Amino acid sequence: MGLAATFLLLTSGLAIDMAVALRAKHDLGRASDAANLAAAKMAADQATQGDVNSNTIGEDAAEVGRKYFFANIDSTLVQIQSYELTVFESDGSWTAKSKYSAQSMSTFSALAGFDSFDVKGETVANIKPAFPVLDISMCIDSTGSMSATLDAVKNNATSLHDRLETALQALGVKPFSHVRVRLSYFKDYGDVLPGVWDPDPLVSSRFFDLPDDNSDFLAFASPQVASGGNDWAEGAVVCLNEAMSSNWMKTGDLIPGSSNKVTDVFPLIIMW
Repeated sequence: MGLAATFLLLTSGLAIDMAVALRAKHDLGRASDAANLAAAKMAADQATQGDVNSNTIGEDAAEVGRKYFFANIDSTLVQIQSYELTVFESDGSWTAKSKYSAQSMSTFSALAGFDSFDVKGETVANIKPAFPVLDISMCIDSTGSMSATLDAVKNNATSLHDRLETALQALGVKPFSHVRVRLSYFKDYGDVLPGVWDPDPLVSSRFFDLPDDNSDFLAFASPQVASGGNDWAEGAVVCLNEAMSSNWMKTGDLIPGSSNKVTDVFPLIIMW
């Protein structure tokens, strides 16, 4: 009975220590995954910021990933023997690869000569840089009651891009890779005299690339004046149809002035 009790104690202790080792392996895998994702995302984000050396991006991202790994390790469960994290670019995607080796220290199993259990593993994460585009088509009522709105559009035209980026930054949202804005001014179909259309019931522009086309944006907006109205219903539906038929960018298109391809498009129609 004494021998049986000793055997049961040793096997129970071994089972407990192995369970601790399995938990340590699970926690190390999660920490490694978190490190890979953080590193790959940082590298992908930095790659969209312009001409930055890929080696520099990889080194900076790897350093961030290592901090994530060790911040998520419970040092009471394991002793890290080695940890390697490499970040590299291939075919436009960024890959972070982690390899770790650790020891889970035993308690009961030491009586049977098992001082520790080896815990090893490798994990990989892959992220492709995002190049999202924001396309805005504005439909603006230009009848007489809209003077203040048209003046606001003119006054804010050249600062729209900067104000948009400031607002996104305040929300913690990454700026768009490219922003385009199109203007459409609509009046009454039948303005001036009953049954006679206004000579300019709908005036539309092309898409302006901001901030590069700020001056063209303002040049189109400035001559527009608010006039007419008070008789026929404004042509809002006609303008909406014009906006929906805009030449929106599509995924896979080249971003103007860049060799990067659009990964996401956010088409937005604003009715004034």
